[in-house]
Amino acid sequence: MELWNAPPHPFALWDMVTSEWSSESESEPVSAPQSKRHRSVAKSEVTEANAEADNINADDETDHAFFLKPMVLQARKMAADHHMANRILWDCFDTHTGHTLCESVASILCSTPLLGYVGICSTPLERFALMGDASHHHRYQFMTVLAASDRVHLSFLEKHVIVNVRDNHLSILNRSKGGERIRDKFVFFYVCYSLTNDASEWR
Repeated sequence: MELWNAPPHPFALWDMVTSEWSSESESEPVSAPQSKRHRSVAKSEVTEANAEADNINADDETDHAFFLKPMVLQARKMAADHHMANRILWDCFDTHTGHTLCESVASILCSTPLLGYVGICSTPLERFALMGDASHHHRYQFMTVLAASDRVHLSFLEKHVIVNVRDNHLSILNRSKGGERIRDKFVFFYVCYSLTNDASEWR
């Protein structure tokens, strides 16, 4: 299919069809000291990520346009109706190539001195606020939803973004290289971060 720096499917970022979140859907966060080991990325990891692009095939079974737009509209409505709506941001949501997605994540992470986290999920509101102790809202002030597409496409881009972020010495709390299995066919890509450590100021 497309390489990481090539445009995604024409409708690749208008996502719909939500189903249950899988605990295996993304990298688990770790403590700040552990993350320091990842500030530099081995060139072999970058090569591995680039080579993997050749193994991504187009999904001919599904008309993306049919699913993606209603999925996004439903997810945004769910978030808007929740009391944490002001902490789930959609202002950077767009159609991204691998390059522009890396730029967007880097721009967000550069805005805070604190460690962030990138991942993919089935439903932003569920991942941020409705998963009990595993919800991101306990650890991060904001979630910015950047894109939505089929899981194969975004799983690869997740891995590529993590490599790029670490290679550019930006700190994230992701433990693994990303791209873990997720049940749902269509998913969202997000980045979580905080502007302050003081949770009392998280509005």
